[in-house]
Amino acid sequence: MLILAAKPGQLANRLSILSHFIAFSLEYDVPVLCHAFDEYADFFEGPLKGMKIKEKSVYHFFDKSDFARHQLFEFFRISAKIMRKSNINDLVLIKNLHLKNDEELFLMNDETNLPELTSKKLFFLSGWLFRTQGLVEKHLDFITSYFKPLKTFRDSAENTVLPLKNDFKTVVGIHIRRGDYKNFLGGKYFYELEAYKSVMNRIADIFGKEKTAFVICSNEEIDLSDFNGLNVFKGPGHFVADLHALSLCDYIAGPPSTFSMWASFYGQKPLWQIKNVKQNPTVESFETTEI
Repeated sequence: MLILAAKPGQLANRLSILSHFIAFSLEYDVPVLCHAFDEYADFFEGPLKGMKIKEKSVYHFFDKSDFARHQLFEFFRISAKIMRKSNINDLVLIKNLHLKNDEELFLMNDETNLPELTSKKLFFLSGWLFRTQGLVEKHLDFITSYFKPLKTFRDSAENTVLPLKNDFKTVVGIHIRRGDYKNFLGGKYFYELEAYKSVMNRIADIFGKEKTAFVICSNEEIDLSDFNGLNVFKGPGHFVADLHALSLCDYIAGPPSTFSMWASFYGQKPLWQIKNVKQNPTVESFETTEI
């Protein structure tokens, strides 16, 4: 059984890493517990049905309440921490595996790791880059069904995006990530609103300014008057509904972020990761991403 015994980041980070855990479970019939998703479980259909996946089915595992989910995760987290601090990481039936930094890749279905991870041991896994090769795409339908937002969030997103598709030829979701990005990587991807507007104008030049609508989703309040001259609309406002709204757009653009990457993956929509606000994008700049 695989257990994520740490929380690497916020919502989209955990959607990404748990997707790899779930894909591994589906491929090799190894049970997985998703309790590291505890505080987000109430927003998605699958986790509400259960946070244990075994034999390609979803089960409850002491997780029918917020309190129970959180307490169980804390038990896993503390157990893994105690094993790590005691330098006892491999017992008869339990193994603790900790990736020490965010650049350390552990390919779960690599032939060197597969025999152990498919054994009968209980694995506490802590770190960010636990990944599988080719399995997430193979099991896309199950993963997107499990992480399907509740109807209230889907309705909010659809009511925002779908009417625009009747009035505009192209709808582009813009993820404006500011706030925490002011300090992340020294502010490398913290862009001023004027820079976003310039980028959006260049995107509009590709698809036709009068025929293109932009849906702006952000972690801060946005004044649409800052984007005069463009057809701009606000996202739903709740982060789960915003995430789903981006996935419904025809194209997505934003700074490097697992948030927009998940939207691209979930909706299978092309994403342009804006690593340079002075770049002139083309249609080929937008690509469906892997998580």
